[in-house]
Amino acid sequence: MKNQIQNQCFEFICAAKQYGFSYEVLGSTIKLTATFEANDHNAYCDVEDNSYKVLSLAPRTSAGSIWGSDSGSIGGMVALTSGNFRMNKSGVSTRFSKALNKFTNV
Repeated sequence: MKNQIQNQCFEFICAAKQYGFSYEVLGSTIKLTATFEANDHNAYCDVEDNSYKVLSLAPRTSAGSIWGSDSGSIGGMVALTSGNFRMNKSGVSTRFSKALNKFTNV
């Protein structure tokens, strides 16, 4: 089990880095952030799509949701015009969150 969690963390960290995201672990919530050129619709769409790819690598073990600067909300418009993107996932596995925190704080 320990190796599986470590592998999941490694995949998450690599994907976040590959797509240019910073991340923060807040208990069972993971917050992704990225910047792009303001008002660049294509860049915004890429960042939004990639955020879902990265967050899908964080296993969920309790009820939760994904929310933030998605295009279905006013947050998406704010992100598009400011160039600052944020997406969160709650309900993330406690084991995964703790292991990711350890990797992050090495």
